[in-house]
Amino acid sequence: MVRSVLAALDERDWKVEDDGVWCRVTPPRHTSRVQGWKLHVSTTRLSAPEVPHRAAGVWSAPGAPSRRPVTWGPSSR
Repeated sequence: MVRSVLAALDERDWKVEDDGVWCRVTPPRHTSRVQGWKLHVSTTRLSAPEVPHRAAGVWSAPGAPSRRPVTWGPSSR
């Protein structure tokens, strides 16, 4: 899904890394910072298929790196 959103935004030069737990997405020429923001996105069962796609469009627009779970699914809590 991440790659399809980046392709739709014509952002094909971003780095996408999947370690089996997290998927990290980094824009070109990114410089890591010591601290940053953490945003949590919640869904209902009805909105769950669409929310990750829309959220990906938002975080990628300003060129910010991100990290998301490899598998979007119900919380274990």
